Amino acid sequence: MEKSRGMWVGGTLAVVLGLMMPVSAWAAWGMKDEPKDQAAPAAPADFKGIEELAKEDPNFATDLYRMAADRYLNRGKPAQAVAMYAEAMKLTPNNTSLMEGLADAERAAGQKKEALATWEGILSSGHNDIGFQLRYANFLEKIGEFSKSIEIVRAQAATRPDDSSLHYGIADAYQRQGKPSEAVKELQAMLKAFPKEETEIKRRIAGMQPAPPAPAPKQEAPPPAHKKKQPPVQVKVEAPSPVEVKAEVPVAQPAESGQVEGEKKP
Repeated sequence: MEKSRGMWVGGTLAVVLGLMMPVSAWAAWGMKDEPKDQAAPAAPADFKGIEELAKEDPNFATDLYRMAADRYLNRGKPAQAVAMYAEAMKLTPNNTSLMEGLADAERAAGQKKEALATWEGILSSGHNDIGFQLRYANFLEKIGEFSKSIEIVRAQAATRPDDSSLHYGIADAYQRQGKPSEAVKELQAMLKAFPKEETEIKRRIAGMQPAPPAPAPKQEAPPPAHKKKQPPVQVKVEAPSPVEVKAEVPVAQPAESGQVEGEKKP
């Protein structure tokens, strides 16, 4: 029996440790990684050994399922993680730690309705102290239930008037939701309730104040509208009419009688 058990343990540990190997190690061993978000069967064949081991040691088998689920989540395979948590829950159905893990896996897998039901099961089973309440509030914020999340934390703060950390948590939640003005209001209300923490509160207020709006860019006057360009006026210049210039030809004077042309007169 011990030999058989050892064989089962060795085999299942090899599977789980294989899951815990980094992705690069999977590639080194030549193992094809599963597509992201691929659905997993309720009881994967690779984990048959854990089912056998669970008959002898359910607690140890539960831990193996949890290790496998965490590894699947880290690898971005929430559907497979949900399947592993479901198997673990069959062995220890009232384990609140497993239930919280299952709720986170369901949320990561987009199963909001199922995740809420899992959390309601935790709270309705009597686990309702501040630790569970604050983790539930954190879960609600992650699925977009902001108002309900803050309402739960505020209710816890009302029962602990001397605990400033809860009010800081509310202010931080508002800031994460993109509501800095609400965060500042929460902190300003703390100044009266926690006067000894004035310095820290004011420091946080200064850090949460929305930055002043950037000055509007200077508007430059628009350039004057250009007048419609008129086509150039074509002026026809006529060349002056040629002027007829008559050259004056000297008229030869008649020679005096008795004087020969070309002869000088004494």
